[in-house]
Formats: sequence, C-alpha cells, structure tokens
Amino acid sequence: MNCQWGVPHCRDIKMWKRGMGMSVTDSAKSEAESAGVVWGKWHGLASPYPLLAHLLDTAAFAAGLWDTTFSRSMRLTCSLGFGPGESHGRAGFAFLAASHDCGKAEPWFQGQVTSRNPSEFADNSGLLAEAGLDAFPDAARLLQLMRNDGGNSIRRMLRHEAGSAAALERADAPAWAVAAVSGHHGRYMPDASPQHSRPVQAYRDWIRGSGWAQEQQRDLNLIASAVDWSGFAAEAHTESQLAGLIPLVTGAICLADWLASDEVFIRSAPLELLADDPREYFLSRATQAAELIPSTVGIPVRPRGSFGEVFPGFSADREVQRWAVDHGNHGPGLSVIAVPMGEGKTETALWMHSASDVDDGLIFALPTMATADAMFSRVQAFYSGTPALAALRHGMASLNAFYDPAGGSPTDICDDEGGLTGSEWLQGRHRSLTAPVTVSSCDQVLAAAVNHKFSPVRLSSLAGKHVVLDEVHTYDPYQDMLLTRLLGWLGRFSVRVTLLSATLPTRRVRDYARAYAQGAGCPVNGEILGLYPCVTTTSPDGTTTQFELAAHRSYSHGVHVSDMVVTGTTFDEFTDEYATATAAYVDALREQHPEACIGVIVNTVGRANAIAMRLTGERRPLVIHSRMTAQQRSERTSELLALTGPGATPGTLTFVATQIAESSLDIDVDILVTDLAPVASLLQRMGRQWRHSQFGGRGWSHSEGRHRPTNEPVAHVLVARDPSGVRHVHAAIPYSNAEVDKTLAHGLEHGARTVIVIPDDLQGLVDGCDVTLNDLTEVDTDRPELGHVLAHLGESAAQEGQARRVGTDHDDFAVDWELNPSWAANPTLDALTSGTLWDAEAITRLRDGDTLQLLVYDPTGATAYALGRTPDALVANMQSLAQSREALRCVVPVSGRVATRISRFSTAAAIPQEWSSQPTAILRDLRPVSVSELAALGLTLDPILGLTSE
Repeated sequence: MNCQWGVPHCRDIKMWKRGMGMSVTDSAKSEAESAGVVWGKWHGLASPYPLLAHLLDTAAFAAGLWDTTFSRSMRLTCSLGFGPGESHGRAGFAFLAASHDCGKAEPWFQGQVTSRNPSEFADNSGLLAEAGLDAFPDAARLLQLMRNDGGNSIRRMLRHEAGSAAALERADAPAWAVAAVSGHHGRYMPDASPQHSRPVQAYRDWIRGSGWAQEQQRDLNLIASAVDWSGFAAEAHTESQLAGLIPLVTGAICLADWLASDEVFIRSAPLELLADDPREYFLSRATQAAELIPSTVGIPVRPRGSFGEVFPGFSADREVQRWAVDHGNHGPGLSVIAVPMGEGKTETALWMHSASDVDDGLIFALPTMATADAMFSRVQAFYSGTPALAALRHGMASLNAFYDPAGGSPTDICDDEGGLTGSEWLQGRHRSLTAPVTVSSCDQVLAAAVNHKFSPVRLSSLAGKHVVLDEVHTYDPYQDMLLTRLLGWLGRFSVRVTLLSATLPTRRVRDYARAYAQGAGCPVNGEILGLYPCVTTTSPDGTTTQFELAAHRSYSHGVHVSDMVVTGTTFDEFTDEYATATAAYVDALREQHPEACIGVIVNTVGRANAIAMRLTGERRPLVIHSRMTAQQRSERTSELLALTGPGATPGTLTFVATQIAESSLDIDVDILVTDLAPVASLLQRMGRQWRHSQFGGRGWSHSEGRHRPTNEPVAHVLVARDPSGVRHVHAAIPYSNAEVDKTLAHGLEHGARTVIVIPDDLQGLVDGCDVTLNDLTEVDTDRPELGHVLAHLGESAAQEGQARRVGTDHDDFAVDWELNPSWAANPTLDALTSGTLWDAEAITRLRDGDTLQLLVYDPTGATAYALGRTPDALVANMQSLAQSREALRCVVPVSGRVATRISRFSTAAAIPQEWSSQPTAILRDLRPVSVSELAALGLTLDPILGLTSE
C-alpha cells in the first residue's frame, strides 16, 4: 500500500481551510477573499469555484458511472490497475478521476499566464502568493520561449493536465495511471525535443520544491480520504498488460469531468460542507450525481422476455435465430454471423443483446447514413416500452425525426410509454457514442482505430457496449484493416462484439478471431474453416467454435454477363458512351417486359445520371444516389421503399441507383441490371432481386400482384471492354483494379458463369475474390493513364505503410509501453491522440480525395431543394436548431472530380469564417455555393437527378 495516500494531519486541514481560502461560505467569505482561492472553475460563475470542489465533484460522477454505466467487463478490466476487488477498483477510479485537475494548483494555471487577459487573475494570484503559493519567477522567459520557438509543444507541456501527471508521479502513482490522467483534455503529452522539454522541466523542478507541490499533495490526500482510497495495491501485472488501461481510463475520466463541469451542477454545490468535512461533501455530491446520470449520459437497459415477446408477432423461425435462442447467455467475446440476405441477422443480434446477462449498452453501426437511419427505426421498435436514452450518430443525424422538437420527445426517461428518448447532454461534442443505445454509421466505430484527438473517449465508450457492426461484407480493404485493429483493443477490454455479414472471406474471419483473442492476451484455440452459412464465436480466452447452419432458402440465381465495347479513352468519353449503351440495353429489356420492375444499380453518380437522361419511355426513371440534397435523398429513399418494399406491387417501374440501393434497403426488383463490382457488392445487389419471393419444393411462389417475367431471377452484369477486348481501364472506378478483376476472373469466370447457387457457391466465390490492403498496393499503384481520375478511392490512404500509421495496434502499443512506460515525451502515447477528427467521416474509408459539404442556395427561391436565402441571412439564426435543420436539408456531399472543380474555380468554396463557431461539426464545415455559381461551373441542381454536370 502506498503511504502517500493518507489523511492529512489536522494542522494541515486548518491551514487548508484558512490559508488556502477554500471555504466560500458566508461566514468565511471575507477570510477567503483575504487569502485568495485555489480555483478550479472561473468563467461564467459569480465567484471562483474551489478546485477541491471540482475534484470531488468529478470523483462523485466517477463513482456513479462505475455503479451504473460501466459494464462488468469494463469494471474488471479497470480493477486490474487498482488492485483486487471491484470495490477497491471503484474507489481507485474515483480517486484517479478526481486527481485529473490537481495540476491546476500551479501558478501557470492560477495566473492564466497565456490567456488574453491575465490581469483578470492577478489579484487572486497575489493573495495566493501572500499565503505561500508564489508565482514562478522565470515565467516571462518561459512564455517568450513558447512564443518564439516551442510553440504548441511547450504550451501543451505546461497545461494543467501535465501538472496533474507530475503530481501523481511525485506521489509514486503507477506509470499507467499517471499517463491516463495526462490525456484527459484529448491529447497526451507531445514527443517533444530536449530543446523544448528542458525549460519545462526547470519549471517542474521549481514546482517540486515550492508550496504548490505541498498543495497538490494535500489535495490528493483529501481526495483519497473522501473516497476511501487506500492506495494502489501491488499486483503481478506487467506494464504491457496494463498498457490498454491508459486510453480506457482516460476516456472514462473525460466523461466524469464533463458531467462534473455542468454549470447547473456546480451552482448546486453544498460548499459549506467542503471545508468542514470533504468526505461528507463527496457523499452528498455522489447522491446528486447518481440522480443526474440517468437523464444525462443514461444507463443501460434492455427488453426482456421470450423471442416472441421481444419481437411481437415473430417467432425464431430462421436457423440463425434458433441458434441464438438455443445458445445461452451470449457473454463477452466475438461472434461473426455470416448468413445469406433475408435470414434475420438484425433480430439475431438484438436478441443476443436482450438475452444476455451482460450489463452493457448497445451500439449498432451501419455502412451508410441512410442505412443507419433505417436501422434506428428498427432499434426504436425493439426498445418500445423500455425506457432508454439513445443517440443517432452520423453527419446528418440531426435531420432525423428523433431530434425534431415538434415531436415533443420526452426528456424524462421514466415516461410511462417507455421507448427511446434523447438527451440534450448527449448532443455535445464527442458524447453521442457514450449513450446507452447508439445507432451510427460504421465510420463512428472504426474511427476508434484511427489516431485522433479524444480517441480514448471513443475507445472507452465502445468498451462498455455490445458493439454490433452490420453489413461487414461492404467494408473495403482499408476498413477491413481498421476493423482488425479495433478488435484487438476490444478484445483487451473483453467487449461483446457481433459482426453481421451476408458473406465474408474465410481469411477475414480468421483475422478477426486472431485479433480479438490476441488483444485479450490469448492465442486462438480452434480451427476456422470456410463454412457457410455459419456462426463463428471467439471467447476472451481464445476458444473458437463454429456452428454451420442451414439456409432459410436455397435456389439458383441466373447470371447473364454482357460485354459492351467502349471506344472512348477519356473518362468523360467513357461515361457518355457506356451510358448510351446501357440505356439501350435497359430499353430493350423494357420492351420485352413492359410490366416489370427494373432496377439498374451502377457504380458512379455520373453514370447513374447519364443513364437516366438517356432512357426512353413515357415515365422518367426514379433516381437515387449520394449527390443529392439530404431532402432529395430522403424523399427518393422513401419513394423507392414504398414502391418496391414488402407487400408493394410496383408494376412498370425503372429506377437507377448507385451503391445506396445495395445495403440494408428492403427492396425487391423483377429484373436487375448491374455494373461489374466487387463480389460482395455484386451479391448484395443480387439479393435485391426477388427478395420477397419464396422458393420451395414446388418452385417459386410470389406475393399477390407480383408478375415475375422469368422462371428464375437473372442478374444482368455489364462489363465495359475496350476495342481489344480487355476490361476498360475506367470500368473499375470507384473500386480498385484488384477487387474488380478478381470478381471478373474468379467470380464470373470471365463471363462464362451463368448461375450462382445460393448459398452453396457463395463461400467459394468470396474466398476466391478476397482482396487485402496489400493487394491494393501491389496492383493499383502507378497508374498514370488515369490522370486526374483516381484508380480507386483514397489512393494515398491505400498505401499500406501510411494506412497503418494512421492508427495504433493494441499489441504494438503494449510492447512500446513496456519498453518506455513514461507519460512524457512518449512517441507511442503522443501518436494515439495525434491528428484531428475527420471531415465527413472520410478518414475511415477509401475515397477519391476530400468530400465537400455544399450548402446550395438560391436567394430567389426558384430552385427546388436549394436554400431560399443567402448564407449571411442564415448565419444570424444558425444557433437555432430549426435553422440548422433547414440548412442541412439543402446540403449536397460531393467528391472526386466535381469536388476538385468546385474547389479550384468557385470563389464561394471556402468555409466562411463566421461559421467556425457553429454548434455541430457538419455546420462548421458547410461550404455555401449559389445556383448561379454552380451554373458557371457547368453544374445544375436538378429536382429529379440531383447535382448534375453538363
């Protein structure tokens, strides 16, 4: 036991009460004013808020979070660093969270030396100096060094969180705990050069011998006594075993700090207790915190009952659902569920969450914003009657009706009707993943594997959740690498992870199982075969088990590969010529089958619009793609689902869509025409054909009103070739050559394949067409013939070395920490929080350069779907949620060549400086552009086609 954590001598308590001016009650107010205040909060308050009060407030929320929001796995993991027993771990976490700001008891912070108005704090600093807490005598020189040379490095090393870490280090706290505290403002300390670190070390040496060090130790002792913390118990854990606790605990400390910093909570502090009995103050605040947590960050809850009770009107009639019902508790570990489309994967994952005794929250992540919105509705239905706080997290989430003030969403989670409700607190930055129930784009989860500011909050948020990732087969090779890395961290924390996929290469299943088990500190124990349909589970001890399942339906899906010769060499020539040929092909199908619903799914927005404009017929086709305003996209999605969803009888209908139609949209087409695409996407598109029909011993049966034009579903796959017969150089865009060529060669046998047997052929197909990040670097680099058109999305990110540098593997982190367990000047620790959060989620997937978020406006109001006012008129009211939602409805995301054109030639492409303080990240990144400026660039916001290029 560390003797540093003891109750201060009674003489010290009297000195603290009198000399340090910590009592701010009426009876002691004049005494406090004469002595000065070691403050923790200043701005926006009637008087400075005592530092010790904020430290104990944070301890109160830390204890409450431990009791109510931490899963048992998370509590057990944290306890490894504090000593045996959850109660000891609880006290240790409360103590460490409280100590996060003890470094504010330093002259650099108390005097706000680097602020714009340090004179505001001069009087209080003078009073503190009279009480023995002197100013740093060499502050002017240090400030000059920072401004002239050291810049951000010296500034960061002088921040109060560095002071907190130094104080804990002086008190002999373990290295991992010191490091955890040092990063609670989003970044760990910089890997600074000796030139920059030496002057800061001189400051730290001066602190060590000053009254400030005594003040910090006194605070630590008072905190330890208040939370009943006896010290870090010596345990036989290596530094590498403790390394993973650093970001986990850092993120949890951030959460406790944010909750404790709420102004309403601060104003309710019973400061009269603070000076007389800090422990009573802590207990009082802990009671208040426990009352606030359910309505702010929320607590995990889940529906209970049988499968039929949890999903009214349904029974577990699918094989994978029966597996979930029959196989018990579904505790910590990794489950990879790979079954064909329409087999009930969503209900399986939700049932696994409901049936388990694990007290974790839920995060359900989808590949796109549209699919996340659709899943959010299903999760809302799942939680109906069960009160829970929830968040929807993606770039356009605020447009969802869940956040509509007119809906009157209750703020009391004990509302009689139950169901999911929102929380204003959860809408703050970095907070939505902390909600007990979160539905998001997969980027929000995969970002935990990417180094960025506040990445520990993201990791810590996931550590207390059941993490469900849907449509994993859509992940590109870069996302595959990120997921593998993330599973190492989640394995370290014994998180429940469920991966849902229509298909998945055996190599990926093995990589995922190995990463999870290694993160947990164990090798994989068990063989993983290429079985399909199949559930593969990996427990934290490395035990791997496979359950081979039967498919709900087995049938033959016809494939008709049509080669189209395209002579054009430039990308524009290719797009025009290929679109003309495709439109003629679809028109011929329409002539043969006049009453059919024809779905055309292509690979690029430009191609979708070009085809739609060339199709003949009395009715214009329905078009849906990403380069539309949010309102257009929402309307088109709703229209498509109404016409082709369950029970619909679309009749004569043609729609042209991009990849948005292949993931999680429950649509059904009679005839499918598709571009050549990676095999996972191709199979997903095929899964939208005859989706609601059944195949049995007597053949196909269709719902009433459906008139299928053929005896079996046939997918028409179009392959563009140049005059020599080679696959056209532009036909792979936006995918990689490696993905498309493997699909053409192995999946389609260069056009010779005429049928795919579902599910028997699927595993062999996806294994034969599997592409890794290494494949991209070998096949897709050095392609000068494409010029400004990228061969595949995110060419720079696809370089393996660079891709691996954007994140940190848990095992590498643990090994590096073992070699250098230091919170200061640690390159591995510094790297973990380097960088900033991405624009429009681009950093977690391969893309064609930057994505611009265009706010399209027309002051005349004549252009449908454009904002009917100028940006200047909007800025004045942008803080209004209604105004923000109005703006977001008119936003069009653009990338690639269109984004480049706008960035180079549009004078309005820059983000207005006035928008830098907007309430959400996407509003801060909006680039206003008028319809007249678009017209000058050859672009039009068409009410049917979205943003089109002439």
